[in-house]
Amino acid sequence: MRRFLIQAIKPGQQTTALDHDQSRHVRKVLRLQEGAEIELFDGMGMIYEAVISALDRRVTVRIKAGRYCAAPSPRLHLHLGLLKGKKMEFVIQKATELGAHSMTPFLSDFIDARPPKEEKMERWRKISLEACKQCGRSWPLTISSATHLADQLASLADHAASLLFWENEEKRDMAGVAPPTWTGSSDIHLFLGPEGGFSQTEVDLCREKMTAVSLGPLTLRAETAAITALSLTLFLAGRMRHK
Repeated sequence: MRRFLIQAIKPGQQTTALDHDQSRHVRKVLRLQEGAEIELFDGMGMIYEAVISALDRRVTVRIKAGRYCAAPSPRLHLHLGLLKGKKMEFVIQKATELGAHSMTPFLSDFIDARPPKEEKMERWRKISLEACKQCGRSWPLTISSATHLADQLASLADHAASLLFWENEEKRDMAGVAPPTWTGSSDIHLFLGPEGGFSQTEVDLCREKMTAVSLGPLTLRAETAAITALSLTLFLAGRMRHK
């Protein structure tokens, strides 16, 4: 069933209209007809069954029923070194599909770049929104502005459930730290470096706050490592059980 994002529905409200872009998509691309059943979500946990009632410039829909879908727990927060080109877009799309709660890029010693401008941030949010529609999640990925790694570590609680994924870690892998590491935690923070990795100073700083783990003997691309780390953590935290 096709899904569309809407503004919050007020109590007793029976109809609403899709925005211009989504309305154009309904008419020109999907070519849905009046009476077609669709699903709506407001990005705050509410999901609605609805029917298209009028194919005007802004498509009008009639709401049939609604239900609340709580955000899944534990919440996974991805902290990723800023990647070049479209690699960040790929990670954002896949992190949304997998169910990450938030993604915060960071600047570090081996990153020669400035924080993304608002235009790029808006593009990232749009990519995440489209992934939400496709995968069926009701809570969009929260994408925060890029800050320096040291600042993100400073704001991290001392006993927060956190993991550093480092290619040179030789003593621990995921099987050795999960799930007891985050038992009872409602939030899990995952830190992964950019293409150039972490400097030794950054690794030492991270180790003061979290456990370092390996993703295996092979050297993974930064975007591959991010998706692998998310997938393994979700599985071990019980977030991939069919409900």
